[in-house]
Order: sequence, then C-alpha cells, then structure tokens
Amino acid sequence: MRAAFYEYDITPPIGGFMWGHYKNVVADYVTDRLYAKAVVMEDQGEYAAIVTVDTCALLPGIHKVIADRVAQYTPIPADKICISSNHTHSGAPICSDPSCGGVADEAYVSVFLRLCADAIIMAYRNLGETKVKYAYSQVDSISFNRNFIKEDGTYITHGRGKQGIVGTLDGIDPDLPVLFFENDGKPVGAIINFACHQCCMGKYNHAGYSGDYSSILAKCLKEQYGQDFVSLFILGTCGDINHVNPDSSVDIPEDWYRHMGKTLAASVIASMDKAEPVSGCVKVLMENVEIARRPVDNDAIKAQLETWMSKKQPLMRPRNMLHYQATYGGVESDLLPVQAMVIGDVLISILPGEVYSAFGKYIKANSPYKRNMVAENCNEYLGYIPTEKAFDPCNDLYETALCRHSCMIPQAGQILSDTALSLAKKLAE
Repeated sequence: MRAAFYEYDITPPIGGFMWGHYKNVVADYVTDRLYAKAVVMEDQGEYAAIVTVDTCALLPGIHKVIADRVAQYTPIPADKICISSNHTHSGAPICSDPSCGGVADEAYVSVFLRLCADAIIMAYRNLGETKVKYAYSQVDSISFNRNFIKEDGTYITHGRGKQGIVGTLDGIDPDLPVLFFENDGKPVGAIINFACHQCCMGKYNHAGYSGDYSSILAKCLKEQYGQDFVSLFILGTCGDINHVNPDSSVDIPEDWYRHMGKTLAASVIASMDKAEPVSGCVKVLMENVEIARRPVDNDAIKAQLETWMSKKQPLMRPRNMLHYQATYGGVESDLLPVQAMVIGDVLISILPGEVYSAFGKYIKANSPYKRNMVAENCNEYLGYIPTEKAFDPCNDLYETALCRHSCMIPQAGQILSDTALSLAKKLAE
C-alpha cells in the first residue's frame, strides 16, 4: 500500500464567527491553531482520501467543491474522498447561523476550501510505500451521555446537578481505534476515532480558535513521534455524548479539554505496543440517500411553544424553531451521502450529521468486519440524528427540538446506519 499525509495551517483572522454556540460568538484570540489534515491511500490503482478540518459544521455542497479541485490535479475520484469536520465549536468561520446573527467570513471561505482540497493534493503528490498497523483501546473516563431519564419518565438533555434523575437514555462509546502509518520504520501519521462532542473548552470556548481536545491530542503525538507526524482525528457518533460529568460534586476544570487530549494521546501511544499489521486492499463505496424532513406543522409548533413557555425554557429553542418555520421554504427532503471505506481489513463507516452514539454501536455490532471505525459529521451537515426512542412524546430533549439543526425524520438514523452496513457488506463480498 502507498500512503501519505499532509497538513495545512488554516487559522483564520481574528474576529470570525465561531459556529455552534447558538449565539454570535466571535473569536478574539488563537488558543490553538486550526488545521486541514489529509491522508491519501492507494493500492493497485484504487484510492481513498480523507481530509479532516477544524470547523464545527460543513458548508452545503462542500464535497463537490473540494472534489472538483482535487480532480484538477489528481486522478482521485470524487466518491473516494471523505471530508470530515471534527465539530470543534471553536473552529473556522465558514458557516453562518442567521437565527443568531452569526455570519461566515466569506473572504476566508474561498481560501479554506482551496486549502482543504490542496491538503489532499499534496498528500497525493507525496505517496510512498507505507506499512499500516491497527491498534485499539478504550477510554471511558472523559465522556458522558448527556440525555437523562427523570423519575416522571421525562427525557431531558443535560443533567448536571438536577434532581430526580434515574438513569441515562443511552450509554457512551469508549472505543479508541487507531490506524498507524510508518514509512521506512518512521511514524508518519495516524487516523484516530473517538466519540465525544468537541465543545469542551470551558472559558476558552468564548475566547479563541481551537480544534478543542483534538488539538491537544495532535500536539502530544507530535511530541512523541516528531513534528512531521500528522494525526487525523475523525469524530465518532456523539450527538448525545459530551464531556460534562453529571455528578455536580465533581469539578470540571477550565482546561479540561487539555486533560482530554492528553488522556487520549496516552492511550493511543500505549496501544501501539499491541498494534497489529494491516495489509490488503483500499476500497470505497458511496451512496446518496434521500431522507425526508419532519413537516412544519403550525399547530404542533404552537403547542410546543406553549409547553416551553410554561416550563420557562431558555429562549434559544423557541427562537431556533420559529426561525426554521419562517425560512423552511417547503423543503421536504435532503440527499445525504453515506460512505464505506476499507483499509486492509479495517472498515470506516462514514455518516453525515451529529449522530447518536447508539447508531455507531449498532454499525459496529452488525459490521462484516471485526475492526471498525465510525465517523460522523462528514461530507454534509444536517444537524442532529437522534434515535427513534428519543422522539417519544415524553421527551424534552434539546436534540429533537425542531430547527435547522434538528429537522430530519425520526427514522433517519436507522436509514443512514443500514445504508452504511449495506455498503460494507458489498465491500466484504
């Protein structure tokens, strides 16, 4: 197998809108520099390419724009390219959120798109014979499911310090699989997969740009393997997982994101002692799936508003729902890309949106491959993808509240997951 990595510094000018806070948060500092990082792999003329970017969400149509530029300089087909957002809430200002007045930096967006494509192009130009190893460990001390069941049967998001909680709606995914690449015995890069929201920076969230805990992970790995070592962090399915310990008696330090990155790095490095060789093919399949949006029902919206007002919910939810209602425009469905990528005997299932952890675990449990990674927030942004259970009438969950960031039908996650498994089975034949 041939492979190569490349990274571009894509840190924007200060003053850009940092998407993901549901208010107009503007960066006035650079806490950690932002990057676009790419790997290109080739075996017997078959290609696979991944570029990970330090941004919260992806622009509509971003896959075509980047793939078209890559096609000008390489033979890599569009359907073999994965564009992965690591979903840092302190990332590059490429998306607007008109519901809160946040605006993308349009001058920067053009440069961002070209550099993301160029990271793939430069990786392609440096392709060389590479040995690949697979390592696996688990980290269960830094992530928590953020959806809870109360004594009255209600589902709520965020339970820290709240009374009457009897359990979580689902669990976490502690898996930390790694694909590790060496060239002539020298470590050159890695693909790392872990499931936890990248909104973990405490006071730093509202100060400056950062790739969140994945920035610290990358710095630690460079300290271990050399400054030329490039680590691609692909976010696992974590639409319902974050860093907040629900036990309010446990302090969450302001620099917790640094602890998370260091913890993951230590586990990655330790797992290398048991890493096993990966050999074989490079294969990618891609399928676009049409999935319906939930209809905008004015009576249901009115009833929901009355419920929220009676519970004195924060204004964010009504604002986002009313903005979506006003700008809906009759859109009934979206065409969503799903990919399956095989590196040797390791499967990477690639999904769009902020997918609940249960779907990542479902894919792994039913995969035809023993070694698995599952990536979310890839190729297209479509908001939260909860389980059908999360839409039960007793729910008061943040991720199911109708808005642009949560508008797909309750069956969307199952459709996407089953599509990913169907593609995986075709690759395994």
